[in-house]
Order: sequence, then C-alpha cells, then structure tokens
Amino acid sequence: PDPRVKFIPDGWQKELLDIIDRDESVLICAPTSSGKTFVAYYSMEKVLRDHKDGVVVYVAPTKALTNQVAADVYARLVTNDKKTVWGIFTRDYRFNAETCQILITVPQVLEILLLSSCKKIRRIIFDEVHSISNAEDGVIWEHCLLLAQCPVIALSATVGNPTEFYTWLEKCQARRGFKTHLIKHDERYSDLVNYTFVANKWRGSATQGGELVRIHPFGEIR
Repeated sequence: PDPRVKFIPDGWQKELLDIIDRDESVLICAPTSSGKTFVAYYSMEKVLRDHKDGVVVYVAPTKALTNQVAADVYARLVTNDKKTVWGIFTRDYRFNAETCQILITVPQVLEILLLSSCKKIRRIIFDEVHSISNAEDGVIWEHCLLLAQCPVIALSATVGNPTEFYTWLEKCQARRGFKTHLIKHDERYSDLVNYTFVANKWRGSATQGGELVRIHPFGEIR
C-alpha cells in the first residue's frame, strides 16, 4: 500500500508517483485500462497542494474528450472551500478559464497560451500524445511540447516508436532543466471487444433504432 493513492499500486505506478513528486517529466506508454491515467489526477492534486495559484493544464485532442475529462475532474477534486478549481478553454467554448487551477483544453489553445508566456503553468498533461503524428494538427502538438517550460506528462496507448519519441522529448525537456523518464507497461487487464451497430431497417424492420452486435474474432482476421 502507498498512502499517496487509494489503491495498491504496482511497481511501475509507484515509480510514476515518485517522478511526479520530484517534479520531473515522463512519457507513459501503456495499454488502455492498464492504470496509467491516475497519475494525471495525482499531479493535479499535487499542484493544488503545493501552489496557491499554480495551474496544471490537461491537453486532450478533441472537444468531446475535454468534456469527459472535465466531468472526471469535477467528480474527483474539490478544495476545502468548495471552490471550482477547473475550467475549460476550447476554440468555441470557455468556462472559468481565467481563474481556474486545472485548465482542460486542446492543443490549438495551449499553443496560444504558451506563446503568451503564461508563467503560472506548473505542469502540462498531454493525453493521447500519439496525436503528434496526425498530418492535420500534429505540428501543433510538436510546438506545444517544444514550448513547454514546465514538467510534462505524455500519455499514450499506441505510440509505435516509444524509444525514439522519448529520446526527442528528453532533449526538449533537458533544455528547460527537467529530467524525463520513459515508463512502458505491456500488460492489459481488460480485453477490448469490438461491436458494430446494426439498424433495424437494415434487417427489413420498420421500427426505429437497432442494436450493438459483437463481432466474432474470425471476422477480424485479415
């Protein structure tokens, strides 16, 4: 058991806690549902404890994901005075963005904040950091990682070349004086199951709606 979290962490998760406590950076490559995202919320709690006006930024690739993260933060984190500590800042929506300590945003907005020299940012969490390979907005992710002047957490389940990416990220953070770690974990605790939606009208039915049908593994063999 570790008093810093409410569950019994594995060795790699305890290492993550130690990295955050030392204010260092980390690239985490682990499958979906393996238990890596908890470190993002732990780092938020640390900023709230250590800095009265410090800000931690959570970067998600889409607006839909920012709303999901905001709901999780709302459910998990409440200050002693019941103050709203989180805010959302996307290209077409803004809530509590100027006064929050946990800002949930998208890369396009973060790039603007970093170029404006926002000095209150104490840590940046890049979720789905493999989005840096996207042809459309991958360059914005790259800009944000290069401009970051604080420790970062980079999360992904699908980085294809983690060692090469870590080498580049380590050099970026070393220029700012921060040590960077690579944490790789391969064990998946929950199997992923694929479903497809079958509408009733496709079956010749006149009724609305449909159902989710599990895809047989044989149907996924290429």
